[in-house]
Amino acid sequence: MNLKELVRTQSDLLANRRDESESQCKQAYFLIAEAEAQGFNDKAPLKQAMRLFIQAARQRRRYVEPYIGLAYLSLLIDQKEVAQKYLQTALQLEPQNEDALRLQQYLIDGPEETPALEGFALLALEPVTSALDPDQLYDQIEKSLFHWIRELMKLPPPLPCLIAEDLEQLKQQTEELESRVLQVEHQISSLDQEFDTSELRRRLRPMETMLQRYQRALDASEQMLTIQKQIQSLIDTVRGISSRLQRPTPELLVRIETELESLMDSCDWVADQIDAIENQGHDIAPLAYNYNILTTLIEQIRDIVDEHTA
Repeated sequence: MNLKELVRTQSDLLANRRDESESQCKQAYFLIAEAEAQGFNDKAPLKQAMRLFIQAARQRRRYVEPYIGLAYLSLLIDQKEVAQKYLQTALQLEPQNEDALRLQQYLIDGPEETPALEGFALLALEPVTSALDPDQLYDQIEKSLFHWIRELMKLPPPLPCLIAEDLEQLKQQTEELESRVLQVEHQISSLDQEFDTSELRRRLRPMETMLQRYQRALDASEQMLTIQKQIQSLIDTVRGISSRLQRPTPELLVRIETELESLMDSCDWVADQIDAIENQGHDIAPLAYNYNILTTLIEQIRDIVDEHTA
């Protein structure tokens, strides 16, 4: 083998190592996303992801991505000192790497002080285009899924909300994510005749799971908003009754007692709805606060009626 062939062979080996390392990191991030989508109940994907990151680091010592991945995994299992060592290596390789700097800041500030992400990260990503041949389209879908899932992992979990602006943002985020999932499903289906697309569909699963979370948060928000409006309507009714009690008459007191019975039935219905929301695992504090105001007002009116009828 002459020198030229030797150099070419060495270049090919390095290229193969580079491709293999990148593939291992992608697989590792998909495994982390799957574990996160399942609430980290199964630790096996995390262990497999760690092995893949370590293999990738051994393949390419100066490739920063495995060290960032290992740092992230270490944070997930609350091994901050180990995470710090991996981040030091990552920042030595790429001092301005945004992911490494973000994790470094997380270690410094702590989880409660970590700055919230602005906007919805998915909106900034390039969509998959179908104006490609099947091989190129497959590669682009795979690459896009990798980046989308990494961005999803940075987002806080979606929570129900009662503020109109927050609810509108949650709707937009849910619609955006649903649009992306449907788009990728369509693109994958277009490749069914050319390739075995089962691996792409498996990698899409974390996005589908995240979409379900957003949809559940949106459904719960709309249910809570309906309950909130019902509580406010009942509070307005109670305050109206209170104003009529300024000049009580025997006939009025009888009517108010009947109205109070109807109000208590409505309160029971509202309480059942609040319990149902709580059983879904959502925070009911805002609803419970207003519900307590409602029941307190009703009890005050009942006390006044009892005083006049005693």
